[in-house]
Amino acid sequence: MTWTPVIVTHAAVAFISVVLGGLLLSGRKGTGLHRLGGWIWVICMVYVAGVSFIIKGPSGFSWIHGLSVWTLFSLVFGVWFARTKKIKFHRSTMISIYFLALVVTGLFTLLPGRLLGKAVWT
Repeated sequence: MTWTPVIVTHAAVAFISVVLGGLLLSGRKGTGLHRLGGWIWVICMVYVAGVSFIIKGPSGFSWIHGLSVWTLFSLVFGVWFARTKKIKFHRSTMISIYFLALVVTGLFTLLPGRLLGKAVWT
């Protein structure tokens, strides 16, 4: 696998999502800035999860693609919970998406045999 424009933008938007998501999780909630940042984060996450279906390894789809499906559905529920003022559910859904779709998957991509891992470790 090589660095294509799709993979580069996927990685860049995922990195932006990690940073922005961290800021949103640690910042003040319920403000206009939180809502704006949240919408930007959701759009970034839709892009990252959606584009993942274009990126396939030699054996095709992997468990990460299953996580992408889960992410897309969870984003819908997370936004719906916020819009219907179910803040406890909104919070837990968004935290779950952040850690599973970004942190866990991000750490997996840093393994030495993976494309990003090769770039970091060699």
